[in-house]
Parts: sequence; structure tokens; C-alpha cells
Amino acid sequence: MYERFAKLLEERRITAYKVAKETGIATATLSDWKMGRSVPKIDKLQKIADYFGVSLNYITSNEETSSSENNNNNNPLTGKKMTKKESSQYEKVMGEAALLFDNEDVSEEDKEKLMLALNDIFWKSKQRNKEKYAKSRKK
Repeated sequence: MYERFAKLLEERRITAYKVAKETGIATATLSDWKMGRSVPKIDKLQKIADYFGVSLNYITSNEETSSSENNNNNNPLTGKKMTKKESSQYEKVMGEAALLFDNEDVSEEDKEKLMLALNDIFWKSKQRNKEKYAKSRKK
């Protein structure tokens, strides 16, 4: 995770101190992440993602695209552009799932398989909930 953060700092020519000051994340916390003494919590990662205007998934995974185009993905169930709510939920779920691999000896192939399975589960759950609540509204 810190590698992505460092890359963003370099690309944007911003110091970690400035990010810490503007996000409210202690510089000691950033240092602990860098040295591997602690693992970032999702709320702090979200602050960093928001600060840089990138997705949480970009910060926590090997995803190569850092721009907001990550949030313009289509909902695979409808083929339509994801709503803001869907995009937010998706980024949160997938970002938290990516943290499962932090500091673990898991092959890239296994990570990819698990992330694809989680993606599938996420969208199937959304569809089931939509059907369930659409039926209850009709009653």
C-alpha cells in the first residue's frame, strides 16, 4: 500500500507531511505504514484516496488506473453506469477485501481469483437485494 502512496506523492510532487496535515493523519502513522510497523485502517486509506482523487481500490491493489475513471464502471447486472451509491459501496467492499492480502504470502493468481469471486458476490448480492426489496414495495 505504501508504494502506491509514495508513487502518488512523487507524481503530484507533494510531501507526506502536507498530506498528513491536510488529511489529519499523523505523520507518525504514515511512517509506521512505510516501515511496516502497522497496517492502515480503511477510513484513513479512504482519506488518502479522497485527497488524491483516486479510488480506494487503486490505493489498496495493483490496479493501474488512478483517475476517477475507476468510478465510471458499468454495473455488470444492468450494463448501465454505476450509480454513485453503487460505486461507493463497490469501492469500499473491494478496498477492504484487498487489505486481506496485506503482508501475506499469497500468489498474485490466487489474489486475482479471490478478487474476481468477491466482485461476483458483490453484484449478485446487489441483484438479490434489489429483487427482494422491489417485491416488498409492490405489496
